[in-house]
Amino acid sequence: MHEDNQIQTICQQRDLVVIQRNPTSGSGRGRREVFRLFKELQRRGFEVRVYHNRSRFSRYVNRPAVANRASVADRLRCLVAAGGDGTISSLVQRHPEFPIAVLPLGTENLVAKHFDLKCDGADLADVIEGGRSMAFDTGLVEASSVEGGSENSGSADTGAGQVHRFLLMASAGLDAEVVRLLAMARQGNISHFSYLKPIVTSFLRYRFPKLEVVNEHGETIAVGSHVLVSNMPEYGMKIPFCPTANPHDGLLDVRVFQQSGMVKTAWHVLKTRWGRQDSAKEVVRFQAPAISLKTEDSEVPLQADGDPCGTGCVTFRVADEKMKLLVPSTYSVTD
Repeated sequence: MHEDNQIQTICQQRDLVVIQRNPTSGSGRGRREVFRLFKELQRRGFEVRVYHNRSRFSRYVNRPAVANRASVADRLRCLVAAGGDGTISSLVQRHPEFPIAVLPLGTENLVAKHFDLKCDGADLADVIEGGRSMAFDTGLVEASSVEGGSENSGSADTGAGQVHRFLLMASAGLDAEVVRLLAMARQGNISHFSYLKPIVTSFLRYRFPKLEVVNEHGETIAVGSHVLVSNMPEYGMKIPFCPTANPHDGLLDVRVFQQSGMVKTAWHVLKTRWGRQDSAKEVVRFQAPAISLKTEDSEVPLQADGDPCGTGCVTFRVADEKMKLLVPSTYSVTD
């Protein structure tokens, strides 16, 4: 895929930047960098709005033309996700039609690592002024049309039928259970230490139900205890589960861990962290534009970009429409 077909330059007349600031992400430095970004953009002639409340943010972004002024959509240069990966995921979920820029403030900033972005308001102002927009695949987690092995497993509880969009990765199994437990216990800012109790609890209590992965024809590809679907190569704690994932190729990188149990799973994670190649008996690897998940356990947890997204049988697929991210001049497509 050629880079020339991916990159566009945003029209200079688009002079409005709207910042979504996650009040629970980052430290005092994070707040300073948001202010620095605000002032740098104003100095360069942009109109800038900052919102902490998601509902107010969305109401403003969706506002029509008023008082002889163009609508927000017609003037918008980009949205800014000022927070962690969860803030980016929220914007991708709610406003995939607009270009997004990233100011990394959270505990995990895997999208920012992919672009080598720092928590620096002045640097991000350069990226926004440059207006280098690139199209990226996004994935969807949606209720599956396949039927599982029991009467209750043929549909997914994805939050009142909601379709979840992800930029990084989604999964079913143990790591989704960690995400679920962390979300239940979270109060305010989190650190890497916040993951300790959910990880230990999950390893001690998780049942490791059987998960069956099928293709669009209903044919079984693999069976295992954990399914990871990646759109980008980054994963938390620098674990290279899918180092070849490419967000421009129209495919999802899928890993199905075939074994189960606390000891085998922990050993697999450690080996992967150390960069040791998985054996074929442990992991099935393949690429596909879409897969479906079947299971007899309707309570199998699901997560997308580090947020819980329901339980049960689902389909993971690449969205038909791409989203746009503002990227620095140093970023290039890897074929």
